[in-house]
Amino acid sequence: MEFRAALLHCGLVDMGYQGNIFTWNNGRPGDAFVQERLDRACATSEWSELFPHAKVTHIQSSYSDHNPILIILSQPNQIGRRKKIPTRFEEKWAYHPDCEGVIRGAWAAENVASSPMFCLFEKIKRCRFELV
Repeated sequence: MEFRAALLHCGLVDMGYQGNIFTWNNGRPGDAFVQERLDRACATSEWSELFPHAKVTHIQSSYSDHNPILIILSQPNQIGRRKKIPTRFEEKWAYHPDCEGVIRGAWAAENVASSPMFCLFEKIKRCRFELV
């Protein structure tokens, strides 16, 4: 909790990762073996906006008890592909100064008369499109 509080205080967000969840192990045998995710890449929302396609990968290592992390800043050219629309809320959006206004505007828009569940899904979908 203190680490998360420090990240929040500094305006940093964990960039996530691809690959093995663990980046460190104590190298002990049997029940004494411990693995943790100690090594992380963190960024400010401004940095994330400059490099929106940045990906963090945990790389396997045989020479250390820590696994290196690789940050790739650009994604391969995707000519002819549609833009991928996130299906979940991205934490980095909450740090953008316009986020609350965008969500309020999308949520307040009129819905066609329908079931409450349909209206809820439409509001969520509208928020997603407005935030992307």
